[in-house]
Amino acid sequence: RVVQSSGSPPPPPPPPPTSPIDVKLTLGAPGQPPTLTFNSTVGVKYSIECSPLVPAGSWKQVLEVTADGSTTTVTLPAAAVQAEVQVYRVVQSSGSPPPPPPPPTSPIEAKLTLSAPGQPPILSFTSISETAYAVEWSSTVPAGTWQRVLEVRADGPATTVTLPAAAAPEGVRFYRILEVTP
Repeated sequence: RVVQSSGSPPPPPPPPPTSPIDVKLTLGAPGQPPTLTFNSTVGVKYSIECSPLVPAGSWKQVLEVTADGSTTTVTLPAAAVQAEVQVYRVVQSSGSPPPPPPPPTSPIEAKLTLSAPGQPPILSFTSISETAYAVEWSSTVPAGTWQRVLEVRADGPATTVTLPAAAAPEGVRFYRILEVTP
């Protein structure tokens, strides 16, 4: 008989989980090892522990895994399923969730103003002060290659540049603005 228990972690170390860990035990076919499925946090290590006593006595680590999703499923090794009665628990063994991703950047809004024939176009776009931007062009979209026209450091929430004549030869041109990372 296999008994399931999510239990509480022992006193530090390790630190207690920040939220309860829900554990589901699935028994395999005869001769097949059982699996444990539990809620998890990406990047956090979890220890799967067992005890042959009910109520649980001393805990023995069976397996340690690092979660790569919000749910983790592990197959218990045969050595962990030898007793007639087995109690299992999952505890956060170390680590903490990875930092949240940076907030999405706002799209850059741009306006291209065409002057008289032979005059270079003027490009205005939203910007963040003290941020470097690159202006590139291509004659096709999707572009095989982009040609860098210029780089500029913004000094306010809007930036205006006059594109060099070489960046505005006759024909169709597509422009893009990129934030330049150091």
